[in-house]
Amino acid sequence: MENTLTLYVRYLAKPGCRETFLRQLTTHGIIDAIRREDGCLRYDYFLSVQNADEILLVEQWQTEQQQQAHLRAPHMDQLRRLKSEYVADTHAHYDDDQFDGDRETLLAPLPEQGVGLVVNPGCTVASSRTAVELARRFPHVYAAVGIHPENCGDFRPEDLDAIRALAREDKAVAIGEIGLDYYWPENPPRPLQQQVLRSQLALARELSLPVIIHDRDAHADTMAIVREFPGLRGVFHCFAGSVEMARELVDMGWYLSFNGAATFKNARKAPEVIRAVPMDRLMIETDAPYLTPAPYRGRRNDSTYVRLVAERIAQLRDMTPAAVEQATWENGKRFFGI
Repeated sequence: MENTLTLYVRYLAKPGCRETFLRQLTTHGIIDAIRREDGCLRYDYFLSVQNADEILLVEQWQTEQQQQAHLRAPHMDQLRRLKSEYVADTHAHYDDDQFDGDRETLLAPLPEQGVGLVVNPGCTVASSRTAVELARRFPHVYAAVGIHPENCGDFRPEDLDAIRALAREDKAVAIGEIGLDYYWPENPPRPLQQQVLRSQLALARELSLPVIIHDRDAHADTMAIVREFPGLRGVFHCFAGSVEMARELVDMGWYLSFNGAATFKNARKAPEVIRAVPMDRLMIETDAPYLTPAPYRGRRNDSTYVRLVAERIAQLRDMTPAAVEQATWENGKRFFGI
């Protein structure tokens, strides 16, 4: 049918709970209620034969507006409770051009997949503006706004004014992604990166917002600069520092976030840090479309893979994945004030 919206949703159930979850959907009448909604043309679950925890949902709606209304239906709250608590993806770049072909169909069904919170950081003024637009459109998406160190080469004072204006939007919850990146020789000069970082940290302090820090091969300088802003709240995304650095950040009141890199065979520091720091200072993320967790490394990443990061943390801390998801969900909401 022309102009209809068809979604193919991949959902990883809690380990061993796939059949129980589907039985509950039936016995509680949730599937029947969804199929009776205005505009619902199809709503069918299929079981993967390759993965015992994977479910494929095929849903079709007459219009996108009816699909959005479906997400707000009372029985959808019941469905979410059956999935246990949501998981949060605190760092994903859905403004990236790798999502140009299917951005809407990836973002729209995330709550049905148990991903109830996505923070999309900008890396330029333009991508920050896109992050705000996505946050306006999707109830479960929030924006961070900022200028990434790789993109600060042509920084102008008016860029900071633009970020300030975007940061005042209702669903802008942080200044980021900002920081230092010394990895690539062609990156902007280090003094310029440092200047732009200080400017954005000062802006975050002015607006009483937390910051999302990018720190690649620049630990000493990044730490020296954040120490200049006592009392500022922040998270080091894709944390790659030492246990000692992590402990100092925790003592400063900061958070650490981990993504698929922590699942890689060559990960060395991340497992040590994950074991060493308090659970109430950890968050999980995808950094989508990058750093897809093992065993799917090499594929384009998206928020549905964030549970694999939770599973790795659970292994390292001798916890259940559900307990890690619950803790990091609460940490993310507390940190971003959501």
